[in-house]
Amino acid sequence: MTQVRETTLDTIGAVASKAIGRPQYLPEAIETYLQWHQIEGHTVASLRSYRAQLRSLHQFLEDGGHPLALRSIQPFDLMGWMGALHRAGNSPASVRTRIAAARSFFGWCVNWGLLESDPTEKISLPKVPRKRKPFLTKEQFNGLLATCDTFPFTGDRDKATLWLFITTGIRGSELADLSLDDLDWKRGLIRVRNGKGQKERLVPFHPEAQKAVFHYLKIRQDDSHALWANRRGQPLKASAVRAAVNRIWGRAKLHGKDAQHIFRRTWAANAVRQGVPRQYIQAIAGWSTPRMLDDYTAAMMNEERAIEEMKRVNPLGF
Repeated sequence: MTQVRETTLDTIGAVASKAIGRPQYLPEAIETYLQWHQIEGHTVASLRSYRAQLRSLHQFLEDGGHPLALRSIQPFDLMGWMGALHRAGNSPASVRTRIAAARSFFGWCVNWGLLESDPTEKISLPKVPRKRKPFLTKEQFNGLLATCDTFPFTGDRDKATLWLFITTGIRGSELADLSLDDLDWKRGLIRVRNGKGQKERLVPFHPEAQKAVFHYLKIRQDDSHALWANRRGQPLKASAVRAAVNRIWGRAKLHGKDAQHIFRRTWAANAVRQGVPRQYIQAIAGWSTPRMLDDYTAAMMNEERAIEEMKRVNPLGF
């Protein structure tokens, strides 16, 4: 299997080299790296993320007059980039994500013989403070429903969006990409076609979500196969779906910047609380490892148990 994998990589390398030449400078190397990821089958969203992270490094080096030749980039150049990211007000998590992207890119350059050594090798990923991640309560979710648009079309569409988020745990990009053909009303299932890593899976279509989606579709007067559409029947982009959720979130005056991820965390936490086996939650959520589920729920479960235990303790000790 390893030999087949190496042969495949050699073939891809030969094709890429023949098509665009051997990259000597950072911009060309980034483009080749992204082409390689595309050939490997990574999603458009992943490619967009890789490009954004690496563009930050390219821009810093170019603006500062640093060398753009691959073999001229030194660890101190990357340390300067880290410092600039911190000074610009980026969070430790954001800086860590960008450094991790650079590490992956330069590691790829070494593997493909573009560099002899990785300039990020001696650079440690910055530590990210562990913060308590927010979850939605039942009262907060009802508050979100109450703040949906009062116009029937947009209001019913917003409510359908909220119900699907809270009952399926799917990602925002996955929800935005759903079509009418993905809804199996009879079996109570939703087909997620373009999950992370281009993995297809099925998730439950909860009765409450079914009712909300039914009311929304009953108002629509178009032939679009997309689940989410505007009044003219034109499919909504993922950015439009995200913006609609953020508007509802803002009107409800809830804390937390990433509303879509809070729905996903809440869904996972509710499943854990109700005793659903963790491997089933992982499968429905589309996680390849249990790490994300642990990150979402471990602190919450420990905190809840600790609070219940401490309620039985006399704090005065006598």
